[in-house]
Amino acid sequence: MQKSFGFCANYFEYASGRTIDAFSRLVWRQRVVICAALLLFGFVNMEAEQGPAVAQWQGVLQNAGRAPIADATIRLNSGANTAESVTGKDGRFAMQNVPIGRYRLTVKANGRSIEDAQSVEVAQGAAAVAIELSDRGELTLTTLQNQAGTGGEALSSQAVSELPLNN
Repeated sequence: MQKSFGFCANYFEYASGRTIDAFSRLVWRQRVVICAALLLFGFVNMEAEQGPAVAQWQGVLQNAGRAPIADATIRLNSGANTAESVTGKDGRFAMQNVPIGRYRLTVKANGRSIEDAQSVEVAQGAAAVAIELSDRGELTLTTLQNQAGTGGEALSSQAVSELPLNN
């Protein structure tokens, strides 16, 4: 009696009524191993070509009085990855294809370079942020909501004291 060499060979023997010799089983096994290896290599190669997951990180840079800060450099650095953008006249910035992860935020504006004490999380589908730069060189990040303006905003006493005076 011959040994059984796998489900497919047994099924073939059962379905066809023929017995498969040892050499045919060896060839069949080699073909299955080669096909499996090629299939696995294809999936691994496809993963490598796609690269890491990326997202967009965007927002607006403004002072404590909510006025936009133009021509400032916004930089994210994780050690392995760096992304950078310059704000427009309206204070807006956008960084495309930033690998998802945690970053250190640095803002260069008005001759100063300020690094945020907290790390920033870049994730797919994340809302835009408002970065507030105080006169004391402190950064505050808040999430921008996609809502229409209501005509009024709550201001902290610090924000009120930093408003420019019209002389």
